[in-house]
Amino acid sequence: MKKRISKAQTTIFVILALFIILIAGIAVYFYPKQRQDVEIEVQPVHSFVTDCLRQTAENSIERIGETGGNSEDSLLWYFYKGKKYVPEKNQIENNISFYIEKNLNKCLNDFNSFSEFDIQTGKINAETQIIENKVITKLKYPLTISKAEKNYNYDEFQEIIPVRLGIVYNAASEIIEDQLTHPETLCITCIGDIAIKYDLYVDVEPYNNETFVFRIRDENSRINEKDFEFRFITGY
Repeated sequence: MKKRISKAQTTIFVILALFIILIAGIAVYFYPKQRQDVEIEVQPVHSFVTDCLRQTAENSIERIGETGGNSEDSLLWYFYKGKKYVPEKNQIENNISFYIEKNLNKCLNDFNSFSEFDIQTGKINAETQIIENKVITKLKYPLTISKAEKNYNYDEFQEIIPVRLGIVYNAASEIIEDQLTHPETLCITCIGDIAIKYDLYVDVEPYNNETFVFRIRDENSRINEKDFEFRFITGY
């Protein structure tokens, strides 16, 4: 006797299939694609662009840490007189991308080190994703490399920077959320508990009687050969 499959079982199978498709889609979106195949003749140029992307991204993340997420030099306020001013994570991602787009050419230096190639370039377009323990930078950068009457075209580059910016950002946000529950006082014990939770070090330095500078240091992340640091200001 053949077993019949009920409508309920069919529904379960359909739901499982949709769930698998959804997970696969998320994985494709959040995790970087494999690198484009690179011909050995132009490998030095391709590697040079990737190295510049990595160095520029690291400089950008270091700047983000120094300013609390700002693409400029000024230190951001995260809390002032009972109100929260923490930037959204996507705003910080955009600031990293903006820095890369603005500064990548300083590293590339018009490809002056590769006079044996004819190199044509397009517009630089960077995209950044902050995940808990890494920052993924993707670069859309049309590149045509010519040598010995052969043309090689590339337009995608990417680097993964192993810095826990997402975790540090979550810790900073949690410190401010806790601060909202007692807006006129600074709870050192609460800050210490959050630091332990995320395996971080948090220093609070008074700037004056009403202003404090927070400095979050992560010994698990290195950026430009230093422990990653993230700073912001609060005022009371």
